[in-house]
Amino acid sequence: MKILHYKPTIRLEEGGVVRAVLDLCTEMAKAGHAVTLATGDATDVPEAWKVGEPGCPTLVQTPLSGNPTRPDRVARAIADADIVHLHAVWQPDNLRFARACLNAGTPYVVSIHGMLDDWTIAQKHLKKRLFLAARGRTLPRAGRGDPHHRRGRARPGPQVDRRSPRRGGAAAL
Repeated sequence: MKILHYKPTIRLEEGGVVRAVLDLCTEMAKAGHAVTLATGDATDVPEAWKVGEPGCPTLVQTPLSGNPTRPDRVARAIADADIVHLHAVWQPDNLRFARACLNAGTPYVVSIHGMLDDWTIAQKHLKKRLFLAARGRTLPRAGRGDPHHRRGRARPGPQVDRRSPRRGGAAAL
């Protein structure tokens, strides 16, 4: 499976989400998936990924400002992926990535990484309410659908393949 992960910055000083992204990419590549990480700041991305060592995730640089999906290489990575994994709900760039996924017919998932719990919502409450009111609520809804149905209209609601990954089912992300 070709999996594209997106996180605008990869700096370990940012905490657990960055560590989770790096670990997910590493383990998925070890499991034999073709994993690509798209980021605008690859400060703490392992050197092996940057030079394209075999068996490691690959890296696609995105712009740090403006639309991260603009460069052709990013648009190609989205179109070539079987699924896109967006990290961190409060990243406005995720909305642009989600729109690019919809335009390319590539399904995506959003990992919230605990960012919707009560304590997190209470921090910068007004800013988060405005984000959700403006566009943020569309992010998880638009990504719903059958990840095995690439091009065309996806079925409404989340679809779960409960078959074992060894029997051709989807592996849990």
